[in-house]
Amino acid sequence: MKRLSSPNNEHQNKPKKIKNSAELLELLQDVLAPLAVAINNSKLTDLPPLRNRQVVEVLPAVQNNEKQRISEPDLEEKIVDLYAKGLTTRDITNHLKTMYGIELSTSAISAITDKVFPFVKEWQARPLSSQYPILYMDGLWFKVRESGKIVSKCAHIALGINEQGHKEVLGIWVAENEGAKFWLQVLTEIKNRGVESVLIACVDGLRGFPDAIKTVYPEAVVQTCIIHQVRHTIKFVMHKDRKSFAEDLKNVYTAPTEEAGLQALEDTKKKWAQYIFCLKRWEQRWPELSPFFSYPPA
Repeated sequence: MKRLSSPNNEHQNKPKKIKNSAELLELLQDVLAPLAVAINNSKLTDLPPLRNRQVVEVLPAVQNNEKQRISEPDLEEKIVDLYAKGLTTRDITNHLKTMYGIELSTSAISAITDKVFPFVKEWQARPLSSQYPILYMDGLWFKVRESGKIVSKCAHIALGINEQGHKEVLGIWVAENEGAKFWLQVLTEIKNRGVESVLIACVDGLRGFPDAIKTVYPEAVVQTCIIHQVRHTIKFVMHKDRKSFAEDLKNVYTAPTEEAGLQALEDTKKKWAQYIFCLKRWEQRWPELSPFFSYPPA
C-alpha cells in the first residue's frame, strides 16, 4: 500500500499536544483528507449503500480543503444534537467553525437550544396510563455549574413498567436534595396526570419514602431495593469479614420462602454477633424488604 506521507517528513513530525476539541477536529481532518482522496479514487460503488453514506458524511470533499455545507434547519438540528450530548455552547461554536466554517456566538447557540424547552415542558406534562404494575423511583446525583460554581443536584426519576411490559420514563424532576417530602409531590403529580393505580413500588431505603407512597397509593405494595439494603449493611463490616459476611447475608434474600429468609437472618445474627447492630435494620424494615417472597421467581 502506498504511504500517505513521505519518509523524509516522518522524522520531522513532532507530537502535538491537543488543547481543545477544535484542535482535535482539525487534526482529524488533516489525517482523514488523504484517506478521503484514496477512497474517492477507489471503487466506492462496490461498498454497501449504508457504508457509502457513512463515508460521505464523515469524509466530505476534503481533497479540495472545502468546509462541509449545511442548511439552516439541519444546522439547528445539529446544534441541538451536540448540546444533548453534553457539549458546552463554546465547544459547539468551535465545532461549527472547524467543520462548517460557520461562526456563531455562544448566545446564538443558546437561542437555538432554548427552542427545545417547549417540547420538554410538553413531555413533562403529558398524560400517563391509568395503571402501572411496577413503578421504580430513585434519585440520581449529578454535578452542574450554577452561578459560576459547581453544585450537586438530584434528578428524581420515575420509571414505570406498563401493562404491555415496556419501560416508560414517567418524568424527571430536579431538586437540591432527595427527600420523602419531594417524592410526595412527585407522586401527587403522577396521579394528577392520570395514574390511578400502582401495584408494586420499588424504592431505596430513603426514610419516609414508604409513607409517602402509601399516602398517594394506599393499595400499593412497597418493595425496598435489596441491593441498597445490602450495600448499606456491608459498609459497616470490617474489610477482612466482608466476603464471608456477604455470603451468609445472601442466604437471607435468596431463601425460597419468607420463613426461610427470617431463619437465615437469625442464623446470620448468631454467627456475626459483632455486627448485630446493622442486622437489626433488616428486622425493622422486613415488611418492606420481604414482599418479593410472595411472587414466583422470574
